[in-house]
Amino acid sequence: MKPSPRHDFAVSVSRDAADDSSAIEGFFRGVFVVRLNHTISIRIIPQVDRRIPWPPEPPDELAQVRSVDEARRTTLVRSALSVTPDDYRAGTRESFTFEGHRSTVFYVAASVFEAMTV
Repeated sequence: MKPSPRHDFAVSVSRDAADDSSAIEGFFRGVFVVRLNHTISIRIIPQVDRRIPWPPEPPDELAQVRSVDEARRTTLVRSALSVTPDDYRAGTRESFTFEGHRSTVFYVAASVFEAMTV
């Protein structure tokens, strides 16, 4: 009898603790990380401002983040995989490379995002 593969992969969800500094901690509120099988991390990021420049250029240090928008844009560009709501782009993905780091963002409808984060 052929053994069947196991499907009980480890999954964890937690707040994305971008930095322990209380000065910027509030800027990252609402950002979560889903870890699959201890190897794949997906950042769940609320609505991201797509203003120019796009893709965003993150600050050199997280301590330089000065707003919720900057925190979200920084998280998106520094994450290998992320999910964010955008009704116009829902069902699509976008990849870009910044300083040799490849990021892929998956867009979902706002209603889907809301259901994921309840």
